[in-house]
Amino acid sequence: SKMVRKDEVTCNLIIGDDKKTVVYGVRIGNGPIMQKTYDEYDRFFSTVKDMIPATLAVAPKKRLFQAESKFFEKRRLWILVISQHLVDNQQRSEDVRRFFHIESPDDDDNNVDLGPTSLAPQQLAVTHRDHDFENFTFVDTNRVLV
Repeated sequence: SKMVRKDEVTCNLIIGDDKKTVVYGVRIGNGPIMQKTYDEYDRFFSTVKDMIPATLAVAPKKRLFQAESKFFEKRRLWILVISQHLVDNQQRSEDVRRFFHIESPDDDDNNVDLGPTSLAPQQLAVTHRDHDFENFTFVDTNRVLV
């Protein structure tokens, strides 16, 4: 699997077998995939709209005769861009953390748990300072909120 930075958001369109149910799967880094309907994202975004730049806040509208797939893609990108913005800028917000299942930041913000690792602490510190997360796969099995 490709390396993903710890807080990179990905969003996939998931269409149900009935071809009517559409959900958007949002994932942060290598975390669990969260599946919600467009309305659930829309509702949440409206509760935190003061955290979202006005240019992003307007949801894509369906145009007459516009292909369904194109509309879904616009919505997917909209969810992706806002989610990434919130994850990058608003992790201190309780609501944002709860919605995206982000664990609370510890007292030490630079404390990234890489699991069992053979790296010497000073190597780790340098790696962290350079924000080079590419070399690690973040798998966090025990912090998923249900």
